[in-house]
Amino acid sequence: MIFKIISSLLIVTSTTMLGFAYSNKYRERLVQIRQLKSIIRDIENQIVFFTIPIPDVLKNISEGNNRVCTLFKYVYDVMLYDRETTPGEAFEKALDRDINGIFLNQDDKEILKNFAKLLGGSNIDGQINSIRMIEKQLDNQEVSAEQEKNKYERMYKSIGILSGLAIAIVLF
Repeated sequence: MIFKIISSLLIVTSTTMLGFAYSNKYRERLVQIRQLKSIIRDIENQIVFFTIPIPDVLKNISEGNNRVCTLFKYVYDVMLYDRETTPGEAFEKALDRDINGIFLNQDDKEILKNFAKLLGGSNIDGQINSIRMIEKQLDNQEVSAEQEKNKYERMYKSIGILSGLAIAIVLF
């Protein structure tokens, strides 16, 4: 009897943890899009007010301590080791690589790739226009991510708990 109770508790706990872990990606995506918007604003400030070259901007951004900054660190590393690599090519390599803890979906990655292709390819006014366009696209992605989070986060948590209870009841 005690064995059945303990095994049932383990099953419910493990399925609940799976449900929470799976729902976490929706919350993390929203957080990372907001971090990305903040980084884009920081890039704009560094370009406009301090006229810092793009590789140095990427280096400054990569020194941050959130998950999205690790993406920029990888881009900076690619550009550091291959000096002929453009920011667009470096972002392409970074986004095609599966970086642990990055929860951006394919649309988010395409926006970033388009941003990187425009980065450093024009004068300051052209880059500001590109940054504003990317900010609007990220605003739309943020709304979409928030809707997905509200829709799926609670559902996966509930599925985790309820499936564990169902398995425990069937086995008990």
